[in-house]
Amino acid sequence: MRIIAGSAKGTRLTSLRKAKLRPTLDRVRESIFNILSSRIHNTSWLDLFAGTGAISLEALSRGADCAVMVEPDQAAQEIIQKNQLHCKMEGSTCVLLALEATRAMQKLEAESASFDFVYVDPPFADGLYEATLNDLGRGPLLKKDAWVLVEHFHKQELAGQYGKLTRFDERRMGDTTVSFFAQ
Repeated sequence: MRIIAGSAKGTRLTSLRKAKLRPTLDRVRESIFNILSSRIHNTSWLDLFAGTGAISLEALSRGADCAVMVEPDQAAQEIIQKNQLHCKMEGSTCVLLALEATRAMQKLEAESASFDFVYVDPPFADGLYEATLNDLGRGPLLKKDAWVLVEHFHKQELAGQYGKLTRFDERRMGDTTVSFFAQ
């Protein structure tokens, strides 16, 4: 696993051998960022269920201004911190919140934070898609014209609408599907 493009291109990322941690494959990440290429510069990212931090670090490498990574698992947090150091992205542009996604969203809402992109990639078997997308669709965390990207198993059915979020695209890459939502 590595950073594919940008300032940290080629940097190898550390992962964790754990059943619940399923990093986004390089080819899936590359496809996502090819789709987003013209929209990434000067954006803010919220990476829920960050795992290794690969999505946020890729966004920062390609020109995003800041990323907030949410990850409650201690071992995964240590991996994220190592990956930040490898990519030379520690500090104020890259924040790690050691919280569950719901609590992190509540904290960020209380701080009046808002984001251009939100990446949602919970453990496939934990049933967190509906609650997370409903919270995002009702809450104030999304900037005008924000996109929410949801990585899920291709057989996982997601609704077309969650509050103010409407799915406008869906891309399948092997067993993985990424659904794109906007307001």
